[in-house]
Formats: sequence, C-alpha cells, structure tokens
Amino acid sequence: MMFKLRGVISVMRRIHTRWLVLALVMTIALVSASFTGLVRATNDRVDSSSRLVTIYDHELEKTIITKSRTVKQALADAKIRVGRHDQVSPSLSSQLSRDSNIINIKRARPVTIVDEKSVRTRVMTAETDINKVSEQAGVKLKSHDIAQTTPIDSFLDSGGIGQVVEITRAKTVNLRLYGQRLTLRTQQKTIAGMLKEANIKLGASDTMSLPQQTGVSDGMDLQVWRNGVQTVDQVEAVPFETKVIEDAGKKLGYHEVQTAGHPGKKTVIYQVNMQNGVEVARQKISEVVTEAPIAQVEIKGTKVELPPGSHTDWMAMAGIAESDYGAVNYIISHESGWRVTAKGMGGAYGLPQALPGSKMGSVGADWATNPITQLRWFKQYCDRRYGGIQGAYAHWLKYHSY
Repeated sequence: MMFKLRGVISVMRRIHTRWLVLALVMTIALVSASFTGLVRATNDRVDSSSRLVTIYDHELEKTIITKSRTVKQALADAKIRVGRHDQVSPSLSSQLSRDSNIINIKRARPVTIVDEKSVRTRVMTAETDINKVSEQAGVKLKSHDIAQTTPIDSFLDSGGIGQVVEITRAKTVNLRLYGQRLTLRTQQKTIAGMLKEANIKLGASDTMSLPQQTGVSDGMDLQVWRNGVQTVDQVEAVPFETKVIEDAGKKLGYHEVQTAGHPGKKTVIYQVNMQNGVEVARQKISEVVTEAPIAQVEIKGTKVELPPGSHTDWMAMAGIAESDYGAVNYIISHESGWRVTAKGMGGAYGLPQALPGSKMGSVGADWATNPITQLRWFKQYCDRRYGGIQGAYAHWLKYHSY
C-alpha cells in the first residue's frame, strides 16, 4: 500500500513539474512577443521622427541621429556649445529637415588689425573674409588696399593668441584723362606702372603733365590730353567671378560662401564726333577700372558616404532579383565602374549613367549620392524599355550600351 502511494505521488510530481515548465515557457513567449512589439513600435517612432545631422565644428566632424526640431536643439543634443561671437549656419532657430542636415560652425577668434603700422584695432570675430573682418572692426578697405594676415611676433604685444591683419593703403592719384576727371588708387611705384595697371594706353599724339618714370605720391595730380579731341565718359559695372573650391572632407551638399563677391566699377572714355551740336559717332579710347571687383569664393563638399554593404547588398535593397545580379554587375561595371558619382559625356551620371542624371529624381531626392536609389531607377528603366534586366543585358552585349 505504501509503495503504491509513493508511485502516485511521484506521478503527480512529474505532472506538476511539466505544467510549471509549460506555464513558464508560455509566459516567456508572451513577454518576448510583447517586448518585440514594443521594440518595433519604438523603432517605428524613431524612424519617423529622427533626423540625421552632420556637424562641422572647425576640424571636427560629428554625425548624430536626433529627435530635435531646430539647429539649436540638435547642437545641445550633440553637447556642442557655441559662443555669442561664433557663427552657425543655418541659424540656431532654423528648422531641421526630415532628410539629412548639415550644420557648419565657425569659431570666433581674436583678430588685431594694424592699419599702416600705427592704428591697432582688436575685434572678436568668426569671419574668414578679411573685408568683413575689417568692416566689423570699423576699418574700411578701399580699392587696391592690401590686407594680409601675418604671423604673431610677440605674444604679449598681440594681446593673446589670435590673428594679425596688416593693411597697406593704396596711394590716391587725381587723374584728368582726356578732359575727364578720375580718381585712381594704386600700389604701383611709378606713373608708368600705374598706367599699365589701369590699362591706360597712350596714343602717339598724347601728352602727359609728368614723365612716366615719376614716382607715385599720395594725392598727386596728373593730366593726359589729346589735342583737338572731345570726350565723354561713362561709368559701368565690372562683374565679379566666382571661384569654387571642392572640399573632399565635407559631405556632398555642404556649401559655404567663404568670400562674398562684389562688382567693381570702370570708367569708359569715348572720343565723340559732333556735327551741328549733335553726336554722330563715338569711339572708345580708354577704359579704366576705378574699383576692382571682389571675386566670390565658395566651398562645396564632395564627400559621398555610401550605405554599408557590398554591391550585392545594394542590389538586394534595390529590389533586384538574385538571378539578375550577374547581369547588373556586368552593365554597371562597364558603365561607371560602380562609382556612384561618376560623370559621363553629355551629363550622364551615377552607377547606371542616366542621361541626364536628374531623371533618377523620380525615384528619390537622394539620387545623386545613394546607390540604392540609382539601382532602383536602373531596374525600372530596364523593365520599362527592355522588359527586364536580362533584356537590357542582351542589348548591352550586342551594342555596348543600353
């Protein structure tokens, strides 16, 4: 009897243990499912509300994913502080876009301006354009003045670590050219050098009040005349040129105007023929640039950050069938060598050498830098024109294009 009782107890214990294990497994499964759902929901919220922000702070580059809405909030999220003299572009109050964002910070530093080696002005500025630095310091630069940065010879004399800008003022010459009064500014040593700089070419019958080898002095008067000639002058604008510096250390889409352009001025002198008090003809005899234009200098980023993975991964993410990988690899290798920013003749661009490249914008706004977007467009194009990638591949083998 005792033996049978023990057997029953043993069986009941095994049954009880199995139920406990089953209950535990079910509990873990439910918790796991709930957790997975929570994570997915959380990820969905992150994907829909987060912004990608790249910050350039002097030589530091930092990329963050943030839920901030403004530039100021994003910098706080990145634990980057800015001072009141620092420059932030876009401004701190600017809204972040849902796509990738680029923030550029220019740090202020002390600048000492030495005007003609006597007057010293100190200013705290983030500007890199010397004209703007001088303007902030209340020092006006005129045409042909030379402003250049120089090393600091004395730490104490400079008032601390900073930058020194030395200004060499141009000399002013009062010129009467064929009856027209002009004011020229120059760094040239002689009148001959000044005339050459101003592109003033004297005729065989022209007369000058001073010899050409006379030294230039500030405020001097000079006359050039042509006997028996009547002249008129006209002030015209001189357009500025734009110089673009491509910076491979900055992301594609980065843009900074390092030096703002400004048009110059020139005085054009015409020899006129009059009949009965009416002008019947005119001929340009001289053209003098009285205010040189300032070239605009722009910095543009060219660095492309590609998504992780191999070419095969890109094709998979673009929705290309595995059976087409070989054909795609053959075409893209021959078209662009798998270079996302490859530029071809006539404006062809990207992995598939779309012509023009902008047509890939129908698939995504990031068509210029995203290989997956380019491959998606490539697939759509092949499907539409050749009935599929294999059709495009057969065409390429026969005609070496698609």
